[in-house]
Amino acid sequence: MIAFFLVALLLSLISGVLATFIFLPSPRNDLQGLLLRLFVGGGLGLGLSACLYFLSLPAGLSGYIPLIDLAACMALGLIAYVFRERGRREVECPAESQLQDRKAALPKTGSKLETWIATIFAVELLASLGSFLVAFLKEPHGKWDAWLIWNMHARFLYRSGEAWREVFAGGMEWSHWDYPLLLPLSIVRGWKYSGNDSIYIPAAFALLFTLLTLGLLLCALMFLRRRIQGYLAAMILLGTPLFIMMGASQLADVPLAFFMLATLVLLFLPARSPGNRSGALVLSGIAAGLCAWTKNEGLLFLLIVYLLLAGARIDDRDRTGLVRTAAVLLLTPAGYFFVYVLTPLDLGYHLATSLNRLFLQLWPSVIFLFFMVAGAPERAASAGERPGPGAGPGSSMPEKRRRRRVR
Repeated sequence: MIAFFLVALLLSLISGVLATFIFLPSPRNDLQGLLLRLFVGGGLGLGLSACLYFLSLPAGLSGYIPLIDLAACMALGLIAYVFRERGRREVECPAESQLQDRKAALPKTGSKLETWIATIFAVELLASLGSFLVAFLKEPHGKWDAWLIWNMHARFLYRSGEAWREVFAGGMEWSHWDYPLLLPLSIVRGWKYSGNDSIYIPAAFALLFTLLTLGLLLCALMFLRRRIQGYLAAMILLGTPLFIMMGASQLADVPLAFFMLATLVLLFLPARSPGNRSGALVLSGIAAGLCAWTKNEGLLFLLIVYLLLAGARIDDRDRTGLVRTAAVLLLTPAGYFFVYVLTPLDLGYHLATSLNRLFLQLWPSVIFLFFMVAGAPERAASAGERPGPGAGPGSSMPEKRRRRRVR
């Protein structure tokens, strides 16, 4: 049964990655570029697979979802192949400036500092996985909102079969059936493949979205900046105790954090896809739409992203992406503030039970933006190195000028 669930995950991941090859043919296809495609496409594939399952419900085709998923994956593969062949025929000799940009984008040789940081990151990752496992063993059904809302919705939809519409009219308003269905339907799809509503599948999705968020932050900064900045950003996220705790709690906040981060990362790619700027914006819009279908807070994130994308122009490689990202991250909490002002619930209770999760949803994106602005630590380290043997004590003369005088 686990093998069938793995097939479901594999079809989703492959479909999402193929979508990135369709819409993002230009980003370089070295290891870092391929990893970025894997993490962006993997998460988008999970969301789009849930959408496909949702469409199969009213059509009465949910029992054929494996065949539908396979057909969708094959169709995306064919389209990606056609686009790839067309791109090969239309390739022209790149300009000298583009060649220089590509050379500058190639990963630099790892330094000792980078090796040490990568080692510490690996240890931190293993410790975090251990913490995730302990949290799952302690609460295998997740925390309160997980089993009362998200997992319960999934279980009702799975067990109701063809009568799935009845769960929305069952008088269970306390379970919030007006909430979006991306996470519950992803779980139901996994149960359909495995043949039973095992408690391990919701936990597997929780772990998967936790790793996808971490991996996307890591690979995006490796692709857009340097490897060391990717490691540092991922270490900061892992060092946030609430991140692992919320991931293991099987709530929808970490999946929402992933789609928010994916939306903002994709806003930086048009400047690196001169042949197809619109493709990255299409994927960014899809990710923003999946935000809205993951949790109600995602609706606010989508109204903001749409306003920034409509009629926007790309001028410089990163300036526009930074402005858009910063605007989204500033306007989203402003919207949260007005939701708290207008809430019919007791404000103290509402703040105590939701404020930390709202901050967590934005935290990976805040880390990403910080490292997109911050300089590389290697430069700071090299700037602080002591003068060589030819320089006198206390000399502050730049190294280039000293070399010229020696000559």
